[in-house]
Amino acid sequence: MLVYIYDIKTALRNYNRVKRVFYYNLNRRGLNKYYWKTKSVLVVPDNMGHVVDSFFKEYSKFLIVYKIKCREIKELK
Repeated sequence: MLVYIYDIKTALRNYNRVKRVFYYNLNRRGLNKYYWKTKSVLVVPDNMGHVVDSFFKEYSKFLIVYKIKCREIKELK
């Protein structure tokens, strides 16, 4: 499974526009079903990696994105 952690990095005057367009396109492509715990983290199966990579590359000018490959996620108690 792949974990994507992202944050919008843009000037304050452009922030709302970039955020609106980004989430609109994320939802339109059906990637919103991979949210995990918060809107800034996506957990996707390995076979969806290339789709999500290409989506984030479109917004690389406006986002900081980290990609993590893992086998499992455990909640610490």
